[in-house]
Amino acid sequence: MIFTSFEFVCFFVVVLLSRKLISNFNTDKWFLLAASYIFYMSWSVPCVLLILFSSFIDFRIGALLGTTDEPRSPLGGPAVVAPP
Repeated sequence: MIFTSFEFVCFFVVVLLSRKLISNFNTDKWFLLAASYIFYMSWSVPCVLLILFSSFIDFRIGALLGTTDEPRSPLGGPAVVAPP
């Protein structure tokens, strides 16, 4: 599915209209996550494992960063690296 295709326009309209029917913020987040997975899988179905793995790793790192009180990364290094 390419952004300039009629198929994408239909997909986008369905997602937008479906979002109007969802009143719960948590359900809306899960719906958008599922819609984005469907969109990315339309490019390449075999890459679904890569997308799911990447999402899981990003979620776990975000959860770790959210639990720390120090301005350092939970992985031991600085949280922000300034260029020299």
